[in-house]
Amino acid sequence: MIPKFKHNVKTFKGIDRSEDLVYCQYNDGELTIAKHLPKRKIYPENRNFGAISSNLHHLYESLSPEYKSDLATYTLMYRGLKHDPHKIPMSAYSIFTRMMWALEKQSPEIALLTITREDILKHEYPIRSIVEAMKSGMLFNIPEASMLNHEI
Repeated sequence: MIPKFKHNVKTFKGIDRSEDLVYCQYNDGELTIAKHLPKRKIYPENRNFGAISSNLHHLYESLSPEYKSDLATYTLMYRGLKHDPHKIPMSAYSIFTRMMWALEKQSPEIALLTITREDILKHEYPIRSIVEAMKSGMLFNIPEASMLNHEI
């Protein structure tokens, strides 16, 4: 079944729960796409993933400003090397979360659900600086990023 656009306001975007539709805009509002709101079941894994995401957000907020600046600089360098016009470019936060998931994969004893900045410093995980993360394989190695050595 094809959803129908029922609003006269062309700038409308978002979720209309009364009609179970999602409206998305592209190309500066020239194109509006309506699709059915997916009906998803909630599983325990969803809640666990949400709790991990929440913890990673709080961890990112607790990082030092210098480390965040280094992460933003690394992100710009990464975008320059790995530019794909068909994908949305990665942000500093998305690179941080990717790095944290890679850390968990490398060290299974790490629990992303409870990890803190103090844990990272105490156990000397290889993500204390961007340079360490590149050397350990958590981040893509960019030679120009060797000066990004502020601690988390």
